[in-house]
Amino acid sequence: MSIIKTLYRAILLEQKFSECYDHMSQIASEPSLVETLKKLSQEETYHANLIKSGEKILNISPDLVKDMKMSHIEIDVGISKLNNLSESLKNNTINLKDAIKKVYDLEMVFEQVHMDKVAEFDEPTLKELFRALANGDKMHRERLEQIMSTYRS
Repeated sequence: MSIIKTLYRAILLEQKFSECYDHMSQIASEPSLVETLKKLSQEETYHANLIKSGEKILNISPDLVKDMKMSHIEIDVGISKLNNLSESLKNNTINLKDAIKKVYDLEMVFEQVHMDKVAEFDEPTLKELFRALANGDKMHRERLEQIMSTYRS
């Protein structure tokens, strides 16, 4: 799949992460946890906007990525898992602790996916885009680790 089309799918992935964090914030009862989850949701929206800006640059200058392809399979699997998690949260069929663990696992997967892309691409715009996404995923993973170590219910 073209990089532009894959980036579009990546925007959807980040929006789904945001949606899941938002749903989790709505069922959390501890004010500090609610605040942290809302912040994570906002940061995922920022990630989606970051990808949109990269997509715009590549649309304006398609020669930067001429003939480059990117797999969308990992992204589509992530979107599917986040859709399922979002539905489970909306339907109250998963508890918050399990939802946090599931989203943590996905953050870990996409941190590695993004780091792999940093190594894969020579184009500086894409390198920086994926480096920023990997760093964001790492920070989210670390915050989720902290939540999981202190969250009791």
